[in-house]
Amino acid sequence: MRTAFLRKYYGRLRKYAGVDLDTVLAGLPDRLVVVDLGANQGWFTQQILDRADEIHAVEPDPLVFEILRRNVASRTNVRLYNAAIGAEDGEVTFYRQLEFDAQNPARNSVASSVFSGHEAVNGAQGITVPQIGIVSFLEKIARPVDLMKIDIEGAEVPVLETLLSSTMLNTVSVILVETHEHVLPELANRTDALRQRIKRLERPKIDLNWH
Repeated sequence: MRTAFLRKYYGRLRKYAGVDLDTVLAGLPDRLVVVDLGANQGWFTQQILDRADEIHAVEPDPLVFEILRRNVASRTNVRLYNAAIGAEDGEVTFYRQLEFDAQNPARNSVASSVFSGHEAVNGAQGITVPQIGIVSFLEKIARPVDLMKIDIEGAEVPVLETLLSSTMLNTVSVILVETHEHVLPELANRTDALRQRIKRLERPKIDLNWH
């Protein structure tokens, strides 16, 4: 299963050109308001720290969240949320990557998902985590968002479906998304439908080729 997952994952990277973050940042104002959905240990957040007035970083796994918290502990412009992000507020079952080791959570955590059918997770065993709805999350931030990164292993589909149907979409300037239909075939049609909807948008700029 792991071999098949890697083949699909790296095959996808060859298919899409990806997104150059420096080019994206060049088109945005200074002192950004940033949302990092699927922050993991904070790689993206740390890249953007010195450009941001405010970063809202969301990570559902409580063990990985502690690493994230330590990594940005000295920065006052980062606000952390130990929760999943989804279509609505509530709770959700979260499935860790097959090779996840609670004694060493810094490894093998990037492919964990709220979808039990994700090819990289242990779909027979999950943990319950709080979930924040994307609309209520943006309402709580209560500021226009310059840049949103979404890498949430399949949950980008319900998040984007909800956001595209909400007036809160207009509060975001740029959204960078990694899609996961390569490891979640059940989401292929919904992801394709999102691509078609996004093509018709003038704002925000949504790029589904982030990785």
